[in-house]
Amino acid sequence: LTNVAAGGAGQDVVATTTTSGDIAVSAVSATDNVSLTAAGGAITDGNGATTNITAATLAASAATGIDLDTEVASITAAVSGTGAIDIDELNNVTLTSITTNNGSITIGAGGTTTIDNGGAGNAVTAAASGTISIIANGATSNLVVNDGVQSAAGTITLTADDDLTISAKVMTTAGNGAIELNAGTWLLSTTDAAH
Repeated sequence: LTNVAAGGAGQDVVATTTTSGDIAVSAVSATDNVSLTAAGGAITDGNGATTNITAATLAASAATGIDLDTEVASITAAVSGTGAIDIDELNNVTLTSITTNNGSITIGAGGTTTIDNGGAGNAVTAAASGTISIIANGATSNLVVNDGVQSAAGTITLTADDDLTISAKVMTTAGNGAIELNAGTWLLSTTDAAH
């Protein structure tokens, strides 16, 4: 996808590969939603450090990995096979559902990052030995954990340059995966959060 734009209120961009093949994304924008599905391959960054997706929401699903630079308000992303999720977000963002079957999750945002799926269970999950790293970059950037973060056996690292607030479980379910919590100002927990 080299240069795709959907202008006007309520306009979406939807791109799907139904069997094999990757989706290489250079520049895609929509006033509403962008939905990408690579059923037999990966969703890849086609333009280096430049923003790939500009939209209100991003829904991305792939078999073998997702690597994107975004400017969106909320993200849903899933990898069904072996592969990682690697997303660089420009501003504030809500992570509604981020899952891997066998791969790491790395998300860095240039603003406050909220992990929240409305109480529907874990919002960020890495199966197998997948690690999780979520970073809110910037002097006033908070990381707010409203719903669960879980790895089966990989290390979980949550970092906020300002406040880190945890009101849901952050846990590993097998093995000896470590949990690292880093806050530039305050680390606030309102639950029995780290396991």
